[in-house]
Amino acid sequence: MTERSINSNNQPAESKLENEKGKLLWQVTKHVPFLVPLLLFAAITGACNAQGGSESPTPTIDPAVFEPHNVPFVNVELVDENGDGVINLFDARRQKGIDWLPGLDRDGQRGEDGKFRITQHDIDVMRESLCLLPASSQNDINGDGHTTDGDLAIVNGYLNKEVEDEKDPNARLDEFWGGIVIDGNESVPTQDIVLSIVSSYLIGIFLIPTLINTGSLTKIPFPYLSLFVVFPLVAIAGMFVANFLGKKIKILWQVAKFGLVGVLNTAIDFGVLNLLILLTNYTQGTGLGLINIPSFSLAILNSYFWNRKWVFADSKKGNFVVFVAVTAIGLLINTGVVVGITTLIPPAFGLSPTLWANVAKVFATGFSMVWNFSGYKLVVFKK
Repeated sequence: MTERSINSNNQPAESKLENEKGKLLWQVTKHVPFLVPLLLFAAITGACNAQGGSESPTPTIDPAVFEPHNVPFVNVELVDENGDGVINLFDARRQKGIDWLPGLDRDGQRGEDGKFRITQHDIDVMRESLCLLPASSQNDINGDGHTTDGDLAIVNGYLNKEVEDEKDPNARLDEFWGGIVIDGNESVPTQDIVLSIVSSYLIGIFLIPTLINTGSLTKIPFPYLSLFVVFPLVAIAGMFVANFLGKKIKILWQVAKFGLVGVLNTAIDFGVLNLLILLTNYTQGTGLGLINIPSFSLAILNSYFWNRKWVFADSKKGNFVVFVAVTAIGLLINTGVVVGITTLIPPAFGLSPTLWANVAKVFATGFSMVWNFSGYKLVVFKK
């Protein structure tokens, strides 16, 4: 018994390391079931949107009424702002500034809210009718923070086929329509709320390997409640604040979305890197630089998808080759900072090599994020 106990307590270091790796890998993989509710949530949300569950109205075509004119109409939500019991141009003037429009058929409804049906009978006044589109990131085509004549002239060019575009004009109108209109003011679009929730859950999932590998998971009070309930709620609240501030400083709204996507990219980058550290035991120098490449690359693929489809969705551009070129420079910056810090600077403040590698990764991520946002906005997804 004594000999067996001694042998058990004096296992080779490699055997102990393998046991520790096995335990940590089990801790990581047992959290995979958290993906199931996320996928169900995404599927249900997609089904609801496909069936018209979105709260925002969309332009439509009524062939029986509009075929002679071959033009669309749009519905605009208004409120009875002046309190006279009727939704009419007096309310439209105060909320949209459109009391001078020619060629309109008004279909107002009595009560606290209602709709105007704007019928275009003359292509010359299409731009005036389009003034009724709610101001949003989709409708602010020229990027000045407002839906104005400049934007409408561009839209009119699409409709008259004067501006080359691969989309049908009516599909383009559909794309410009965005946001939930509440009391005449735009709130956070439903799509942004859904994407904020989805990205928040993904962040929580990919943070788990990093928290386990650094020994931080047990130090967080109610870790799973924090990752999968509190954090998504904070993210949604942050989106509402950014949306409000973005009405005054437009770039803040885009920066907020880029920031949330950046946190997701960072969570993926750190999560994959920590899994590879666990498997290879590389915590510094060239070895760490090599395993940093796949983690950063996976994060970048995720970044392209979210930036193309969400953050810079109003841009017609988005060449993947250019994206890769800009991102490759970001990869060099990121990897160079990681290698430089872990090679030239020994672990400080009593940190272990693993924690020091993560500290280096934080600095590297900050430098590469500044480069990536500038490159994506000014080069890849330039309007």
